[in-house]
Amino acid sequence: MQKRIRKLTSIFLIVLITITMPMTGLAGDPGDPRQTPTATGDGGAVSTEHVEASSAAVEILKNDGNAVDAAVAAAAAQAVTRPFSGGIGGGGFMNIYLAEEDRFVVLDHVTETSENFGPESFINPETGKVYPANVRSSSGMATGIPGMVKAWEEALEEYGTMSLEEVLQPAIDLAEEGFPADANFLRETSENADKFRLFESSTELYLDEDGEVPELGTIMKNPDLSNTYRLIAEHGSEVFYEGEIAEAVLDTIHNPPVVDNLTREVLAGNMSMNDLKDYEVIHKEPTHSTYRDYDIYSVPPTSSGVTISEILNILEAYDLENMSKPQAYHYFLEASRYAFADRSMYMGDPAHTLIPVDGLMSKGYAAERRYNISDNHATIGQVAPGNPWSYDEDPDKQPEPPEEGIAFHHDFEGNDGDGWDSTVFANLHSWPGTPPGASYSIQNNTGQVVIDNRLQGNGSAYGLITPDMRSLTESELLVKFRFNELGNDQRLRLWIQADRFSSGSSMVENGYGIELRADNQNMILRGREDGRSTTFGTENIDLSTDWNWLRLKSEGNQLGVRVWNDNIEEPVEWDMTHELTEEEMANKDLGKALLSVINFDHDNGNTIQFDEITINDLADSEQLTTFEKNAVKQLTALEKDAVNSQEAEEEIPTETIHLSVADGDGNIVSYTKTINSIAGNGMVVPGYGFILNNGFSGRTPMQDPDHPNAPRPGLRMLSAMTPTIVTKDGEPVMTVGSPGSNRIITTNLQIIISQLDFNMTLPEAIAEPRLSQRNLGHASTQYEGVYLDKYGALLEELEDMGHTFIADNAAEGISAANGVEFLENGNIRAAAEPVRRGGGSAMAIDKDEIEEPTPPEDSSVTLMKELVKGYVENGEIENEEVARLLTTHLNAIEHYERDEQIDKAIKHMNGFTLLVSRQEEGLISEEAAIELKMHAAILLDKWQ
Repeated sequence: MQKRIRKLTSIFLIVLITITMPMTGLAGDPGDPRQTPTATGDGGAVSTEHVEASSAAVEILKNDGNAVDAAVAAAAAQAVTRPFSGGIGGGGFMNIYLAEEDRFVVLDHVTETSENFGPESFINPETGKVYPANVRSSSGMATGIPGMVKAWEEALEEYGTMSLEEVLQPAIDLAEEGFPADANFLRETSENADKFRLFESSTELYLDEDGEVPELGTIMKNPDLSNTYRLIAEHGSEVFYEGEIAEAVLDTIHNPPVVDNLTREVLAGNMSMNDLKDYEVIHKEPTHSTYRDYDIYSVPPTSSGVTISEILNILEAYDLENMSKPQAYHYFLEASRYAFADRSMYMGDPAHTLIPVDGLMSKGYAAERRYNISDNHATIGQVAPGNPWSYDEDPDKQPEPPEEGIAFHHDFEGNDGDGWDSTVFANLHSWPGTPPGASYSIQNNTGQVVIDNRLQGNGSAYGLITPDMRSLTESELLVKFRFNELGNDQRLRLWIQADRFSSGSSMVENGYGIELRADNQNMILRGREDGRSTTFGTENIDLSTDWNWLRLKSEGNQLGVRVWNDNIEEPVEWDMTHELTEEEMANKDLGKALLSVINFDHDNGNTIQFDEITINDLADSEQLTTFEKNAVKQLTALEKDAVNSQEAEEEIPTETIHLSVADGDGNIVSYTKTINSIAGNGMVVPGYGFILNNGFSGRTPMQDPDHPNAPRPGLRMLSAMTPTIVTKDGEPVMTVGSPGSNRIITTNLQIIISQLDFNMTLPEAIAEPRLSQRNLGHASTQYEGVYLDKYGALLEELEDMGHTFIADNAAEGISAANGVEFLENGNIRAAAEPVRRGGGSAMAIDKDEIEEPTPPEDSSVTLMKELVKGYVENGEIENEEVARLLTTHLNAIEHYERDEQIDKAIKHMNGFTLLVSRQEEGLISEEAAIELKMHAAILLDKWQ
């Protein structure tokens, strides 16, 4: 109702906002007095990545707009000054808290694939191979249906108080007048200049006359975007999804505006007008979980609030506040590792796949995953997803304690043709990939590995098998296996106390192993130390194509192996033993079992079958007191075989942008948006000034077409965008969000636990150096190389626990978060980055700065008579008798006003108002009634 009352004042407000908007001459200048990473007030607060975006939001708040109005204004301005991270060519998630209703709602408006998109979209028809990443990234085919404009409109209509015309005005002025290019803008331009040079429209907008990156301080104007915003302000989202902007978007996708003398192929897309017209913003309930005394509200699938909840559920059992920082971070990294394994397996678009949301977010499932985490040692290697389906059926279920002594067991029971269970094996890798090198399937309740011929020019074909298990101090591997053929150079390699496979190799980096050769039936016992091999012994054995057993054991300083036929009893004697020296035992105090198969034969492949794999923990129970006794139980195979999509998802890194707003009435918006890769697909829509997204450049054919994120029509992108709001006892505590692809999840979580567990302020939590563990193939945690000196001894102490690290050496660091926190004294503090991505912008206002705008003084009885006449003509007043009564009242009021009989005019105007109120239900439209009563109230106030 308030929104409609304000509609008549929009022109006045636009003029007011335009007058009060600060000049942009210093934007992006570190000396700009408005540029600060923290700000506090009791009337509202905003944090963004650019001072002009924060300024736009503040002006809306000062003019009595609410947090939703301010968030849209900030987003529109941010799309001018930070156009490479998010704009109207993309989508996002807006997490809204409505204080008066005590209600949360998430607006899902991420990009969606065209009705014509599918597994063949990125297959080169001439070669049959997938186009390379750089071709996919800068293509019309990668562009998903943008959702942002429609989301802004619906957010304002349903949860805001202002119109698009009002909230877009600051961005309209900003795009037209321009802003000075700061160092971050120029860095991003430089990093994407080659992409821009593919397209005429992008070159003209973002590069100088010579096609080079502009100089620092260059005023960057975008009059086309300013006009685009005007069109949207005047015509609403319809012009974007069905009108002239829609036509321009489709023309850009179908006929990319490439330059002459193109240096590489640019793929056109096949989006249709129906795709744009049919796009829908989905209003969802957020994910809701508890963490200690707090309530956590984040984004449901297709995004990753489920992962946020799972990690916090795992961490909840640890008293992080009262332990050392390295110990607390150890648990944080381990919880992240296991939750990301689940994310890769299960998360996707719920419109196309069943997602065990309740199971993944249950406390019992978190307890089961926690069994895998050692108190003192990091997990070695990549881990497999768990099986949350039984917890999805019964979210109150609690796990059974794991069985002691058995670290891993699997017997390959399943349906013929199924793949190996990816909840049991953390990774199944093959090389060269085309052909596979090795493929894994179930046949007759055995695990079968088919090894391809070695290709000419390649050193070998191989497959790598990683059982999902914890690290052990002493272990034993028991395998039942068989070669289908003997006589050719194929080899089975089995490893214990191993850390990981060496890069590009079927050998491990550190560990003990046995190699069985099919060509000469030799068995080789060896050790590996930092990628170098030492042979401990070689033995010729009576190997056949029958089923055989192998036991490989490492206990104390003794290493032993024996092989026997399945038809006989296991012998007592070892075939080979070796007493390990201290030097040979180095780097193997903790390890896992790994398996690999390799083919050196150009002419022949082979098949190796496994009937059973068991890995025993030989350590004494006293030695295990620091562990969680976390043996991996055999899990039921999922109905649908799925492959790990995490590596594919990160092949083309994505970038996003976040903003946070809270108003003085307690409404909150946490809003993350994106065009996917930094600078999207690189195409500026000619004449309209915005870049299109490349949201589906990573959606290539998968091993399993039923995987949640396999390419298909109408698919919403799997996202890590998790704008999150935290409350306690029904009162807001903080909100946080960040850019940074999948690192968004770990960044948001690190900030949340820093504030809730480590008692940091929000500015302190944002400034902390970051760590990101996402269960990638290398299994290492990323740290910010540019801030290495700020970690102190933390990395070294975590390395002592077995964690490994890889530096992210990007100049901007990991993510660029912002948020707001709610202080005990009633103030709201906005916090942004002090340094990352050039530093963010925080602004706040006090309640006495908020001005309720005075409506224009054009209310009159004559105007009201004209309104009634217009409402009758357009059908907003359908009943002729009602129209006659209203006109009669107004004629009488007009007569009394003219004769200066004001007391009678007031009496009849009150009667008119009462008549309108009585007719609201059906006979007069709500909007017409509100406008008439507003003018009546203005005149009554004037006369009285």
